[in-house]
Amino acid sequence: MDKVNRIFKNTGILASLLIILSVLLFASSNAIAGNDINITVITILASEKGNSVDPKLKGLVRELQSVFRYSSYDSLGEKRVRISLNKKGIVSLPGQRVMNIVASGIEGSRVVLEIEILENKRRVFQTVTKLNNNKSFTMGGPKYKDGTLLFNIFASF
Repeated sequence: MDKVNRIFKNTGILASLLIILSVLLFASSNAIAGNDINITVITILASEKGNSVDPKLKGLVRELQSVFRYSSYDSLGEKRVRISLNKKGIVSLPGQRVMNIVASGIEGSRVVLEIEILENKRRVFQTVTKLNNNKSFTMGGPKYKDGTLLFNIFASF
């Protein structure tokens, strides 16, 4: 009987530990889910016309020139959106376009972003990326005027 009591006692301790661990994990995931993700989208017109770089892009010019082979980069604006996990942020883009951004998860220090570009309400681009907290990346986009749109996307949470 003493052995049976010890088994029940040990099982009770294990069950209590599992319950505590579950509560802590649930509270942790809710804390992350309650945080907003701040997204900044810089829209850039890149072209072969001219040989200039907009002073607003001074901090990005080295990255842009190392990845893209254009001679001119002009900032068309910067938009900021704040979104919660699994909520959509919408950024207006030139040429009757919008960018939808959904933060679908957080994996360690990276946010999972689902990005799509719509033109006249029709999807023309879709991707999923993982972006480190307080970091950005630049992606190529559609043709616009005499060049190509580029989008520098920054996330912080």
